[in-house]
Amino acid sequence: MVLALASLIGFGPAMAQGPPASLGEVPMLKASEAYGPGIWHHAPQGKTWYGSYRTFKGTQAYCIDAGKQSPLPKYFTGAKPEKITTAQTAWALHEYSGSKSADVQAALSALARLDETIPHDHKVPPQKPGDLGKKFKGAAKQFSKISAESKKLAGPYTLDVTLTPVLDMPVLEPYGKDAPGDGDFARVDDDKDENKKAQLPTTGDLSLSVSLTSASGNAVPGVPIKLDVSGSTDAPTSLNSEAEPVVTVLKPEAPGTVTAKASATLAPETVLLYEPQKTKQVQRVSTPDEPVEVSAKAKIDLVSQPRVSTE
Repeated sequence: MVLALASLIGFGPAMAQGPPASLGEVPMLKASEAYGPGIWHHAPQGKTWYGSYRTFKGTQAYCIDAGKQSPLPKYFTGAKPEKITTAQTAWALHEYSGSKSADVQAALSALARLDETIPHDHKVPPQKPGDLGKKFKGAAKQFSKISAESKKLAGPYTLDVTLTPVLDMPVLEPYGKDAPGDGDFARVDDDKDENKKAQLPTTGDLSLSVSLTSASGNAVPGVPIKLDVSGSTDAPTSLNSEAEPVVTVLKPEAPGTVTAKASATLAPETVLLYEPQKTKQVQRVSTPDEPVEVSAKAKIDLVSQPRVSTE
């Protein structure tokens, strides 16, 4: 009687070959440690887990084949990843995969399974959290928030460094009705000097400007940037990016070349896709890829007429 009942609901001997597809993803109660934070959804086609998995040590994994069976670690022994370029999802996983919030992890799961750049084999149709009912209200808010942030802040990134002389310009008081006479401000027209460019006076200091922008052209604030400046005294070794370029005044040690190098570690443009070994019933997963480093360099020659170059 018990066996007959178990067979009717799909938990009979056939489970050795995997549960029926109509059940969707069957929770592995004896392997509950394989699930990270998230929320179960009961769709007409079967169950599916909107959340993260602990398929690998040290990182969170996300379903890309909704409705297939849970990606337990034993199915991925020896699996080699494939890199998929999808900057916005990569940014979201990089920034938020460490969260302990079920709502955040459900949102990330939805982003991964809805990303059309990633190949899928869904058995349960993927949906936005906002379409999944009251239980997903918090996840829907996180989905909207993270989606907007990723569009604004995802890479590829541009780190820009410039060095320019600080001009020594006098502060002129405005004239009233009286125009300047033929004193210090007299106009001089000398046709013999047509080929000479005007040289503005400088203080001898340099202005170092550093900015970081995303693929959308928006500034990326709050990112630690390492600096390596040569030819200048008391130069900073680091700073944080801001909404506007960060400007610092440098004092060159002596006439010569001043070089400024900058580097930052940022979200990758890729995610890692893993396939289960020796089975097609278990879902594939994606994980965050390693961060990337961007760098930039500028130098200026102060020996004679300043020459500026950037890289």
